Amino acid sequence: MRQNLILLTMSPLAKIFLKRFRVQNPDGSETIVRAEELLDDPSRIWKEEKFCVPFTTCAGNIPFWSGVPLPIQDQQQRDVLIGGRSGYDGQETDETGLVLLDVEMDVLSGIFQVMSGGKMPAIEKKIKEAMKQARQESDARCMAAARRVFQRMQMQRRSIEEDGNDSYTPSTTERLVALVMEKEATAEVQRQSARDESFAATMARIEKAGVKNAAHDEIRN
Repeated sequence: MRQNLILLTMSPLAKIFLKRFRVQNPDGSETIVRAEELLDDPSRIWKEEKFCVPFTTCAGNIPFWSGVPLPIQDQQQRDVLIGGRSGYDGQETDETGLVLLDVEMDVLSGIFQVMSGGKMPAIEKKIKEAMKQARQESDARCMAAARRVFQRMQMQRRSIEEDGNDSYTPSTTERLVALVMEKEATAEVQRQSARDESFAATMARIEKAGVKNAAHDEIRN
């Protein structure tokens, strides 16, 4: 059963959409990190750390700390936070990486106990699976937001170039998005290269089996 009022953000990519964000240090203190600092040290974009993603409402900010499930008592507010009743109908909040936590009640209780320092070995596997799924969905939302920013930036750059105006000056967010898109493109090239190498190795093994091999003949025919 999906606990529809339990939300969390898991993706470190949410950092690139914030002008500044709070990070909770191991000793309990907090550090303020500005977006420009991510440009100086791009590796921090992907750094796993406990940082705050504030969501602004008319009643004030709701602080979502990365990796920390947060109960939302109001159904309508939840719909606004994640983009509709299904959680995936709207795009406006993709940059927060907020997602529903899809777990049974016993697993949810276990997550909060573990976060408080307790031990729940009986449901540890379920907790890991639920958090892993939440991370994938959170990354997907942030990447969707990044792609839209990148596409708009490309369109604006082309328009400026076609009009013969001065070169395009990207915002800090756009610069950070470009870094994320570059890494994704590089990773995709590497994945495709690995697939091609795997296919070539498979074909080589088939050919090595020899034309008189029964299984090989069946493949050829």
